[in-house]
Amino acid sequence: FTTTGTLLPNEEVELRSEVSGRVTHIGFQEGSKVGAGQVLLRINDDDLQAQLRKAEAGLKVAQDSEGRQKQLVDVSGVSREVYEATRAQHIGMQADVDNLRAQIVKTTIRAPFSGVIGLRSISEGGYVTPTAPIAALKQTDPMKLDFTVPERHGRQVKAGTKVAFVLE
Repeated sequence: FTTTGTLLPNEEVELRSEVSGRVTHIGFQEGSKVGAGQVLLRINDDDLQAQLRKAEAGLKVAQDSEGRQKQLVDVSGVSREVYEATRAQHIGMQADVDNLRAQIVKTTIRAPFSGVIGLRSISEGGYVTPTAPIAALKQTDPMKLDFTVPERHGRQVKAGTKVAFVLE
């Protein structure tokens, strides 16, 4: 039997940023092939980098303080409550550093898979938001064939059945 169908990309995604900011670098040419993990776009992260440096300095102070408090609690020089408060502060500072690192990672957009990238909707120096599309990425090797089977031929088609198609 003969039926009509549509070729679809194996994977397709509309790229968007998770964070807002000014675009500092575009790492792709429209219509070109990109590899999985390739940097496609960078967003200005100067403020986040400064916050990270400040948080790392605070983390170092909290680590040192916890170490001193641990030595004092071992010789009963300070109460367990004071040590636990210092430890909680250290854990909180570590969480702040981890959060800032995660935010910085989000300022670099990478290709989730290899494929062909379409027209871009942004320019270097422009401001991107999570609602603004950047470009579409499609994986066209391999492709999917979407077609319908008339009900009367439904029993002829099973998993593993070979299908021939012609492009017109």
